[in-house]
Amino acid sequence: MAIDFTDEQKRVINIRDKNVLVSAAAGSGKTAVLVERIFSLISDEKRGIDIDHLLVVTFTKAAAAEMRERVHKRIAEELYKHPENAHLQKQYALVHRAMITTIDAFCQNVLRNHFHEIGLDPDFRVMDEGEKQLMRKDVLSQLLEEKYREGDEAFADAAMFFAPKSAGDLEFEECILELQNYSESFAWPEKFLTERKNDNKGTFQKLAGVKITNGVVTGDALGVYFAKYLLGITNGYIEAYEAALTICNMPDGPNALTDAFTQERDNLKLALNAQDLQDLGQALKDYKNNLIPKLPAVKKGEADEGLKKECTTLRNKVKEGVNKIIKAYFTPDLSGSTAFSDKTAPYIDTLLDVTIEFRKRF
Repeated sequence: MAIDFTDEQKRVINIRDKNVLVSAAAGSGKTAVLVERIFSLISDEKRGIDIDHLLVVTFTKAAAAEMRERVHKRIAEELYKHPENAHLQKQYALVHRAMITTIDAFCQNVLRNHFHEIGLDPDFRVMDEGEKQLMRKDVLSQLLEEKYREGDEAFADAAMFFAPKSAGDLEFEECILELQNYSESFAWPEKFLTERKNDNKGTFQKLAGVKITNGVVTGDALGVYFAKYLLGITNGYIEAYEAALTICNMPDGPNALTDAFTQERDNLKLALNAQDLQDLGQALKDYKNNLIPKLPAVKKGEADEGLKKECTTLRNKVKEGVNKIIKAYFTPDLSGSTAFSDKTAPYIDTLLDVTIEFRKRF
């Protein structure tokens, strides 16, 4: 059945010799338009483009497979109408060789066909996610060991700041990995990290200038990153309380803990109403100071012991997490108040330096 394309869709299908950026909502027919655009290119008698001369990139293998199938079907439909068309016959045969694939598969194809030009071992393979994570941790651990051996006082101070009373350097490693992962969301990760370091020179007032309005963070890029990071963690802790409350309300759950957990969750929710980093730090301190010192007793036989333990474990993880945030970012001896200050700037600079060096190695 022929699709009745809109004028805007027809324009996308037929436009030539220029870059085109199309933005459309889900279900608006983007795939159908792209299939028709591909078909119009390969069926153009004047140009005579072969489908294996096109590169069509998708996000997933499933999307690539669907795209290939739909293009194949579209060619078959037209070939049924014009069986004598030699060009369409050729496209029908070539569609299985067409480069309709994911970006990583395309890159692998380029490497496998040109490995000799860059001196690459032709027997290379792509590591799986588990191997990647292990290698990342090995590279980072080696980098941190080298830094410690160098005796750099600034590095040691930063490690202590981001991982107070740390068991090893796990917390510091997590900070580096999270910042590295965040930088990957930018087109030029290393440039982003370097610019954030430049933001930090001389003063850290830009962090104090961060504003939070109904959960929307504005201000300097580095300050926005930290505010979003802390708000995201806080949201995760609230979700942990929600999970604990769900367990409390189960038939065999520790119902006696419901009121206490609800009160503590609501206290933590106040952090989401913070208007700046100082408010956020104070709200987290208030949550910590208002924790119920002794939870209501759950009588034996009133609840499943496993469910009770699951609830209290969730709560304890939140308590520990909030305490770590307060010690890392909002302790009076570092800032003089529950706010970031110039004293934190060197630690952020060092974190960025180490993250940049880690990116170069991995």
